Amino acid sequence: MFTSELSKKFNTSTLRIGVNEWYYKADYTSNTTMYDQTVAADGSYPQLAYNANLRDYYYYDFNRNASEYYKGHENKLALYFTHDWDITPKLNFLYGARLEWKSLKGENAAIKNAAGNYVGRFTNYFLGTSANDGTKITPAKLDYDWLNYDFTAALTYKVTDQFGLTGDFTYIAQRPGLDNFCSATLPNTNKISVPLGRGGIYYNNSWMSLTSLFSYISKTNNNSTLNLQHGSEIMAAPLTYDIQTIGWTTDVMTHPLKGLDVHFLFTYQKPTYKKYETSITFSDGYVGTINATGNIVAEIPQILIEFDPSYMITDALKIWTSFRYFGKTYANINEAYYFNGHWETFGGLNWQVNKKLSLGCTVVNFLNQTGAKGSIAGAELITKDDAKDIKNTLMTGSYLRPFTVEFTAGLTF
Repeated sequence: MFTSELSKKFNTSTLRIGVNEWYYKADYTSNTTMYDQTVAADGSYPQLAYNANLRDYYYYDFNRNASEYYKGHENKLALYFTHDWDITPKLNFLYGARLEWKSLKGENAAIKNAAGNYVGRFTNYFLGTSANDGTKITPAKLDYDWLNYDFTAALTYKVTDQFGLTGDFTYIAQRPGLDNFCSATLPNTNKISVPLGRGGIYYNNSWMSLTSLFSYISKTNNNSTLNLQHGSEIMAAPLTYDIQTIGWTTDVMTHPLKGLDVHFLFTYQKPTYKKYETSITFSDGYVGTINATGNIVAEIPQILIEFDPSYMITDALKIWTSFRYFGKTYANINEAYYFNGHWETFGGLNWQVNKKLSLGCTVVNFLNQTGAKGSIAGAELITKDDAKDIKNTLMTGSYLRPFTVEFTAGLTF
C-alpha cells in the first residue's frame, strides 16, 4: 500500500490532492468435509460416529459442500482530492472526489459444462478431476478492468457559537473484489453503489458535546454465498442482493464534574434486505428457497444503547464502566428465530504507574448475564411456520462472554 498527498492552505480553505497505489495478491483454497457425531441426552462429550451401512469412514463428502478457490491479484490506482472551504465565518463546505482504476486478474473454479451451465461442487471435487458429465475441472481465467469512483460533500452552518446544523452526502461506486470469486459460479460484476446521507444538529458548551443525526444508507449488488443445509447435506447458493437502512443516532459526551466523563449513545435503525432471493436443489430433489426481501437483517439489532461513565481518581488512576444494550435480533434470515434484547457490561481500573509501566484490571460481564447471540448455524431455510414446531432442540451458535477478570501490564521502553 502506498499513498502520497500534497496539501495547500489558503486564507479560508485547505486543498489536498493525493494518489493511492494498493496491490493485493492471494492464493486461497478452502476444503470441506462432513462428519457425524453423537449428541447424548446426558450432555456428555460428543463422539465421532458413522453408520457402516452408509459410509466407509467418519469423514465423507470431501469438497462437496461450499469448498472455495481463487488465485490472482488486484491492483488499485487512484487519484483523489478534497477541498475544505470556509465560505463565511458561519458556513463551511467540504467536498471531494476519488477516481480509481481497478485491475483484477487470476483464476477460480467456476466451470461451465458443454450446455453452458455451471458445474457445482460434488464429492471428491478437486482441480484436475472430472464431473459426472465428463466436464474437466480446470481453473477458469479471470480478467477484469473497472473504473470505480466516489464523491462526498458536507455542509455545516453555525447558528450560534455553540449550536449548528450539519449534513453530508457520500456516493460510492465500486466492483467486487477477488474474494468474491471463490464459489462455483461467478459473482454479479455489475456496479455496487452505496449512497449515504445524514443530517442533524450539534450543540457544544464547556461541559457537553451533543450530536443528533438522521441517516439513510443503501448498498446494491452485494455478492454473497449462503451455505444452505437440508438434513445432513450442505450446499452453497450464491446470490446478489440489496440492503438499506434508516437510522437516528444521538451521541452525548459530558464532563459534569472534574475528572468525571460520561458518554451516552442511542441508535435506532431499521436495516432491511431488498431483492434477497435464491434457491438451490439438493440431491434428494428438495428445493431450498430463500425470499427475505423486506426482512430485518439478521444479527443486527434495531436499538443500540451505550452508557460509559469513567472517573479519574488521580492523574494516574482511572476507573471506568461500560453498559451496552443490544435490542431484539433475528438469528436467521427468515426471522424465524430471534434473541431478546440483552445487556453486555464491562468495567475496569487503569493505573499509569510511571512513564514506562501501566497496569490494568478489566471485568467482563460483571452482571453475569447468560444466553445466546448472533445466528444459529444451519437455520437459513427455517421459516416462521417451521419454527412453531421446534422446541427443546439442540442447536449451535455463539454465546455471551462469561464473567471474566483480566489483568494486564504494559511496559514501554
